[in-house]
Order: sequence, then structure tokens, then C-alpha cells
Amino acid sequence: MPPVILATNLFSLGTLSASSTASGYYVENLSDGLEYTHWKANTGGSQSVTLDLGVGNAQAASALGIKKHNLKTVGATVSVESSDNGVDWTPRLAGFIPSTDKAILKTFNSATARYWRISLAGCTAAPQMAVAVAGPRIDFPYPPATPFTPSEEGIEGETNRSKIGVLLGATVRWKTFRIHARWLNLTRTWLDAYLQPWWDGHASNLKPFFWAWDLGLYPEKVHYGTVPDEYKWQPDVSMLTFYENFEIEIEGAKE
Repeated sequence: MPPVILATNLFSLGTLSASSTASGYYVENLSDGLEYTHWKANTGGSQSVTLDLGVGNAQAASALGIKKHNLKTVGATVSVESSDNGVDWTPRLAGFIPSTDKAILKTFNSATARYWRISLAGCTAAPQMAVAVAGPRIDFPYPPATPFTPSEEGIEGETNRSKIGVLLGATVRWKTFRIHARWLNLTRTWLDAYLQPWWDGHASNLKPFFWAWDLGLYPEKVHYGTVPDEYKWQPDVSMLTFYENFEIEIEGAKE
């Protein structure tokens, strides 16, 4: 399937509450987009995080992204539900057990509601998450132009060598990824309706977002990052109804 972006986070637009919270691991940490602040429950079993968007402020969601979590380790069954009154809940994303503790991106049919809830069932220990994003996704109309490299990976580190070049030691501070994707002949209607608002309100402010290049064939290939500082928004327009060339770059820390 074509690439997916999840950027808009409903959790940052309303009031969050959790079924339980360990001391110092505030549920509000889920809404800041940072990978080093966590929410953590104070026990295992069944836990949940609930969002209330407020009276008259129902919002649509069609995807869930989670980063820096232990849900595979604790055996959590993860699901998403919505409600109009905070009492009667409708399943939106069927329960699944993550296959890894790395980044997750799941899609579901779009729905609009005041209340949204992430449910975690069957946890063998206290679950924790650093980033949770629920909101409307952007579906690209078709895959990137070829050749396309799903992820270019690198190393940020230091090495020490002797005077004759013998390696004495190496320190890896972190590993990086960088993605460069290009599309030909995206319609102006689609790009202006979906990607222009994403750029204006999110990416141009260097806010992080989830990206998956093919959830159908490679559901585990999910990245969470930002556009690089030097990225330029530059769709190339033609005289017809298309942008002849559009490029996007994403970078971040590899898990």
C-alpha cells in the first residue's frame, strides 16, 4: 500500500486521563511528542488512556502511532475505542499484540467523536509509552518514484586510532535514519488539500510525525522523525493540474 503520514495528534487538543499512573510518569507526557518523557501505569492488568476533547469538539481519527514503549514486552493487547458520551464505547481499532517494542503505526476506518481511548489489556507488568498519537492520517495516492531507498542509516559517534591507524576504541552515541522519497505528477488538488496543511501547521515547525512506506507488506517499517533543518518545501508546478515533482525528507534516531 502507499505511504502513510500521521502527524496531527488529538491527544494534544484535549484533556487526558489514565486508569492509573506511576509517580512521576504523567499521562500528559503522551501529548508532547517527546521520546524521553513517559506515561507509565502503576501496575499490570488492564489499563487505559482516555482523551476528552470537550463539549462540541468532536474530532476525527483514522490512525494510531506509538513510540518508545514496552507493550510487546508486557504482552499488552492494544485497541482503540471512541465515544460520544464517555460511557458507551465503540471499537475502532481491533485489539492486537505488538510484535516489537519499536515504533507502531496502525490504521482504521475514520470516525469522529468527543472521547477517544487507548485500551491495554492483559499486561504482565506496568505498561509505559513515551509518544502516543491518534488522529487523521494522510494516505499518499501511490508509492514513491523509483529508485526508492526505504531508509538510509548512519552512525553518530567517535573513534580513536593509533598513529598507524589501528582502532583503539569506538563510541556510538546514536544511530540515525534518513528517508528521501519523490513523487511524480501528484495532483494539485490532493497536495493542496493534504500536504500543504501538513507542511504549514506541522512539518515546517519541525514537529515530529509517523511515517510508514508500506504498512501492507512491511508493517514493522515505521519511523518517527522530522523534516531536516535544511529541507525546502518546493513542489514543482506544471501548466496542467499536476505538481510534476515533489520530494520529502525525514530524519531521526534509529531504534
